[in-house]
Amino acid sequence: MEIYDTKNRQRMDWIDAAKGIAAILVVLVHAYAVSAETSSDFLINTVSSLHNPAFYLCSGILFSIKGTEKSRMKTFFNKALDLLLPFAVWCILYSVYAKALIHIVKSDYAYSYWNTMNKLWFLPILFFAFCVTMFFEKLHLKTIYAGGILAASVITGAFISSMLAKIACFTFIFYIGTRVKSIGKKKKYIGIFSIVVWSAVIIVCYMTGLITQQDNFRAGVKLLIMLVSYIVGAIGFTYVIYSLAEKLPGYIMKIFQYIGQNTLYIYILHFLFIYYLEIVKCNNIICILCLAAAALIFPIIFAKSIRGRIVDKILFKPSKIMK
Repeated sequence: MEIYDTKNRQRMDWIDAAKGIAAILVVLVHAYAVSAETSSDFLINTVSSLHNPAFYLCSGILFSIKGTEKSRMKTFFNKALDLLLPFAVWCILYSVYAKALIHIVKSDYAYSYWNTMNKLWFLPILFFAFCVTMFFEKLHLKTIYAGGILAASVITGAFISSMLAKIACFTFIFYIGTRVKSIGKKKKYIGIFSIVVWSAVIIVCYMTGLITQQDNFRAGVKLLIMLVSYIVGAIGFTYVIYSLAEKLPGYIMKIFQYIGQNTLYIYILHFLFIYYLEIVKCNNIICILCLAAAALIFPIIFAKSIRGRIVDKILFKPSKIMK
């Protein structure tokens, strides 16, 4: 199986599988983080260093802006519609949903519009990563220079602002994904190296209790260490899935692939259930597991029922309205 042969297939099965596993991890860690009375910082940090970073790396691998200047601008416009418009629409919908749920259950949950924006952050940042990469492509900037600029941005941002640092980090991961096609046989050594570094960081953090959840939001050396774990975690995670793609039973791969083909719906719609866990403050393990399963299954069923219809185009894929 050639990892980068996209000439005859638009989607690569192993990438769908990687995205599917990442989506499962997102749902599980979100359900655990908001419902557990004493959640483990180590567990949340470890899983968080894999799921979203891997999704960005996979998105970068699938990135393509080939064609004329006109077609590139069309691609840019479509990306803006498909990422920014759903972000705005779902921020409004979730605001209404959260406030209504708070009123119905008479919860003391302190809601703010920023809370919803923070949950759906991956949409605008993915668009930003796309724009930066497109800008580098337009300048014909060499990979070593573009990568150096982004790496320097991550390092500098880590000592200025956690938000700026994370934007730079996920943009860097996305850009790394776009360069994967050109590394050839080196991918094996880069993948193994990333796994070793990620494992070392995680082991040190576990043994020393070095990093807590609060360090996610504080500029400094600890934030930089976490961001390094994001970068190597993304590379190592996707390399493992690529290596196992042909070794796992076919039916398991097909399940992960099917989930991966619905990641947009899962990433957005699972917050229906996460908000419920947050607002109702449910700590019953059976309830949490059932809601976590529903958060994964409902978006897939919903996506299948609306795919291709006008509601699908309005809420998830606005660019298709223009076609």
